[in-house]
Amino acid sequence: MRRHLGLLGAVCVFLVPACKGGGGGGDFDFEPGEARAGQLTEKDLPVDERGLAVYEEGDFFLANEHLAIFVEEEGESDLYMPFGGLVVGMADVEFDDDTGDPSLVNPSNYNEIALGLRRFLVSAETVSVTNDGTDGEAAALRVVGPFRALPFLEDLIGTPAGDLLLGEPP
Repeated sequence: MRRHLGLLGAVCVFLVPACKGGGGGGDFDFEPGEARAGQLTEKDLPVDERGLAVYEEGDFFLANEHLAIFVEEEGESDLYMPFGGLVVGMADVEFDDDTGDPSLVNPSNYNEIALGLRRFLVSAETVSVTNDGTDGEAAALRVVGPFRALPFLEDLIGTPAGDLLLGEPP
């Protein structure tokens, strides 16, 4: 089966500008003016006071000195969209006044944001860091996998609701 760079990967590879290099090897350790991409560890996760977060250890992040975006790892999703590789949250980045260490605060829990073509999404077989940002270049993630139809939409095709969905007259 032919592989496609996911729409998330193609449109939102999220090239987060990095102004300087150096630092932490893609982990969540950087200074203002830098950007990083990597995988979240337990210590990186922001406090979720509402209990709504769907991001977790092992998911990916893209961060600069202002914000971090969380992308679900590949594989089957726990949510409405069955495929991983989708944006599942965001948080502000704050730097400690004493230590200068970054931390994630004020998380926004998106559940999932799905970008697709018609009724198809990328079924992420891999989510990877193409550049972690430590070299001073843009931090970037890539989501790769075949296009697959959303199962709940496929169930509607051939029904009156499916005809409306696809724009065919009832």
